[in-house]
Amino acid sequence: EIDPIAKMISPGINITLEKELQRDEFRELMERSEKIRKLFELAKKLERLPRHVSQHAAGVIIAGKPIAEVAPLMKVDEGEILVQFDMKACETVGLIKFDFLGLKTLTIIDHTLKLIKRYEGIELNINDIPLDDEKTYELLRKGETDGVFQLESDGMKELLRRLKPTDFNDLIAVLALYRPGPLEGGLVDQYIETKHGKRKPEYLHPLLEPILKDTYGIIVYQEQVMEIARAFAGYTLGEADLLRRAIGKKEKELMESLRKEFISRSVERNIPLEIAEKVFDLIEKFADYGFNKSHSAAYALVAYHTAYLKAHYPIYFMASILTYEANKSEEVSKYLAVANEMGIKILPPDINKSEAGFTIEGNAIRIGLYAIKNVGEEAVNEILRKRPYNSFLDFCNKVDTKKVNKKTIEALIKSGAFDSLEPNRAKLIHNLSSVLSISSQAKFSTLFKQATLISLDKTFNLEEVPEWDLDEKLIFEKEALGFYLTDHPMKRYRKWINIFSSFNMEKIKEVEEGTKIVSAGIISEIKIKSTKNGEKMAIIKIEDEKSVLKALIFPDLYRQYMHILTEGNPLWVKGEVDKEEENTILLIEDLAELKDLKFFKNGKINILFPYEVINEEKLEYLKNFLIKEETSESGLPIQLYLKYPDYLICFEINGYKIDPSYEHLSLLLDTFEEINLRAVY
Repeated sequence: EIDPIAKMISPGINITLEKELQRDEFRELMERSEKIRKLFELAKKLERLPRHVSQHAAGVIIAGKPIAEVAPLMKVDEGEILVQFDMKACETVGLIKFDFLGLKTLTIIDHTLKLIKRYEGIELNINDIPLDDEKTYELLRKGETDGVFQLESDGMKELLRRLKPTDFNDLIAVLALYRPGPLEGGLVDQYIETKHGKRKPEYLHPLLEPILKDTYGIIVYQEQVMEIARAFAGYTLGEADLLRRAIGKKEKELMESLRKEFISRSVERNIPLEIAEKVFDLIEKFADYGFNKSHSAAYALVAYHTAYLKAHYPIYFMASILTYEANKSEEVSKYLAVANEMGIKILPPDINKSEAGFTIEGNAIRIGLYAIKNVGEEAVNEILRKRPYNSFLDFCNKVDTKKVNKKTIEALIKSGAFDSLEPNRAKLIHNLSSVLSISSQAKFSTLFKQATLISLDKTFNLEEVPEWDLDEKLIFEKEALGFYLTDHPMKRYRKWINIFSSFNMEKIKEVEEGTKIVSAGIISEIKIKSTKNGEKMAIIKIEDEKSVLKALIFPDLYRQYMHILTEGNPLWVKGEVDKEEENTILLIEDLAELKDLKFFKNGKINILFPYEVINEEKLEYLKNFLIKEETSESGLPIQLYLKYPDYLICFEINGYKIDPSYEHLSLLLDTFEEINLRAVY
């Protein structure tokens, strides 16, 4: 009941219930329901009260005397001492809060530079790189920014492709503008259109031009507000900073008093009253989205550094990201897919070649041992120290099995780390217990140890068993690594997914709440929960080659399809996108196994032919693949498109449908290699 009401609250900052309750829809709700009226009365009493005690993520108080003399303190479980005031209260008693933020990107940059030095012999100083490098801006203009600081989201990639940055100022502006206020207010479109000469910049007064020229007549930064205050009202730097702080804090009473002062002082300096009012209106509007340039510039510099490294040293940059994310299998899977798209070959972990992190071999990245689950630091150090190994038996004899235990060795086998010594993984798993037992017995003797181990390797033969099939191998790889490596179960369906799905898992995370989608993925995790009514439902993780998404299957649908809801099963899904803060969840409304194209009974198929290959003979031949409407219950309607260089021509094919089966559509695609198929709903 609460969720729909909560979603009616306007987005943005400084929203108050008092203001929201003036809206007609809320008044009608309260008039209809005494329960809802009481809800809002209680909510108004709770508004602006702290809802819990929490610790600032990065705030450190620095004082010139013992803090206990000016503020109450408390200890938390970790033994840290906290000040029991929030930021504003700290300022009131004379304390200063400094934010110390750790940034993983700086570690990634540092590791990339070390790899460049190690493999290329180049000592690159990141602070000396040129800020006008064309190769870097070309990468940004293409939106190829996976792994680039602050520029990874699909929305940001699209903005970069539209804006086409040409210098560092554009990058600073991008990071300041890509937020809800500027996007919703149309400022981003205005900036892009003006940059590309589609509209002229507008200045209310000549004094604004030198201040806003770099941002095409738009106030983007707090520093520009300070400059406007100085130019129009003669503010000192201190007074201009007061205005900047008022804007940053969104304090309305202070803003109102500053408005009067700004207009009065501007008029005294011969600025027309109407212009002064309009300029302050711009400043006030800016308060809803303002960003400080120094912050944006600092972020832009880090973004540029990562883009430069990706453009010029892609293999080292990607290896550094993968090393940093080694313990996060979803992130590793994502960046391995990115590396593949960049043409970088990914080599499996290897017991004799892999190091702790991801390393470079020629034009390929070798997966590090830390990426394997159940292989900890102690085990990795032991493996590296006892290398090289000439056989699986040699490995089991050399390593201390207290540090590298059976569970660790199983994970190494399943990940493919022993493939260079013995490619049959099933054989190693089958013989592991026997090998460890014999090896353990041999290690009891210190006097005859060397002779025993040598003879063991020569005389003990591993029992032969059939290798796992590809699906089994992939399941065990996923278990050991958290991602698929040899292949991906969805890859064999990619052609069909491109035809029938509307979004992949990565794109779904970028679409708006409420968007209806059709997609496909494999179940990587499933949890069965009970609702308040005691009915069972499923919470699943569903993934494709690039990303993983959480999805909910409610009781009615769960009862209908529980027999196909198993880990590793590929599915078609239809549903609605839901947002919970920064997380995207798919509310599944229908599903089917991937082998079932009858799932798309309510869609239609578009057939696209390049105009230069179509002729009467091919059209006649195409009819052989179609079925008459009156004889088909499961066929899908079709539309034929002829693709010309600058436009499409659409033809309705009345009276005919197409059979939505893999066999039929495969034959169609094999016969007409030039065509594209696309399902629409």
